[in-house]
Amino acid sequence: MIAVEPGAHALQVLQKNIRLNGCDNVEVLPVGAGEGEASGQLHLHGDLSRASFSQFEEEVDGGAGEETVRIARLDDLVPIGRPVSFVKIDIEGYELLALRGAVRILRDRPVVLFECLPAAAVRAGLPRDGVWDLLSGVGLPLRTVDGRWSVDACGDY
Repeated sequence: MIAVEPGAHALQVLQKNIRLNGCDNVEVLPVGAGEGEASGQLHLHGDLSRASFSQFEEEVDGGAGEETVRIARLDDLVPIGRPVSFVKIDIEGYELLALRGAVRILRDRPVVLFECLPAAAVRAGLPRDGVWDLLSGVGLPLRTVDGRWSVDACGDY
C-alpha cells in the first residue's frame, strides 16, 4: 500500500496511526498528488487536521500559515507493473488534478473513493464535473458510497 500525504502535521498523524495499528505494508510518501511534478502552497487551518491547497474562506485575513510541499503524479509514484485496486482521494476540490496524474493507474480499473466538493473544484478553477467526466471517460462506474445509486454528475450534496 502506498499513502501520500503532503502536510507535515497530517503526515506525522498518519505515520503514528500506521505504527499504532501494526500496519507494516504501508509505504508513506511525503508528497501531494497532482497532474505533474511541482511544488505547491498548502494552506494551514487553525484545526491542524484541515489543510488545503485552497485558502479557507474563514481565514482569508490571517490563516494559520502555509507550507510549501512537493506535488507529483501518482503514475510516477507507483512503480510500473504494480497493480492498483483502490484509490482514496480527499484533497478539497483538487481531485481532478490528482486523477489526471493517475491515467496509467486508472487503466487497472481500481475502485476510486473521493468526496464530491463541486464548489471547491470551481474555486480551484477546475470544471465542476471534471472528476465525473474523467472517470466515466475511462469506463469506471460511478456510484454513491453505499452502492445504491449510480450517478451521472456531481450533485449539490
